[in-house]
Amino acid sequence: DLYKKGLYEEFLANVPKGLADIYFKEESDNSAEIDFQKRAQEFESHSKWVSDEEICNVPRNFFQGKSIGNLLDAGGGTGYLSWYLYQNLKNKIEKISLVDISQNMLDEAKKKQNFSVLTHNSSIETFCKLTTQKFDTILVRQVLHYVEDVDEVVNLLKNVLEDNGIIYVGQI
Repeated sequence: DLYKKGLYEEFLANVPKGLADIYFKEESDNSAEIDFQKRAQEFESHSKWVSDEEICNVPRNFFQGKSIGNLLDAGGGTGYLSWYLYQNLKNKIEKISLVDISQNMLDEAKKKQNFSVLTHNSSIETFCKLTTQKFDTILVRQVLHYVEDVDEVVNLLKNVLEDNGIIYVGQI
């Protein structure tokens, strides 16, 4: 609970005016509750680092001369980046799996036009421990600051990566 930890005011002070309402709603007992459904629905329009074409062109350009194959978008939220790559590099992608802890984010991914994606409502850690699949490419963008043990997550991702596969990490 951000309010009880004294972080709510700090959060509000660092978020553009009005945007905080998307992420939090005040309740009568002064606690803050994350409104994930609204956040998921408006995520791409308010999160420039998610949907900015210039930012998305960096991984697109990186993968231009490479085969992507079986793609895992780990912690991919609404799937915007994997969708963007699919729209631009279709012939390089065989299958896309999207893992996110928010079902609301995954629901938004399923609404995208011309996008066939397998969704998994799970943490990255749990998914990696339970899956029998191997992936040629793993996207991990703007996710690592949310996990408790980055080393564990990277090692788990390496375990589901094909030999000579690529883990693409984008973190600001």
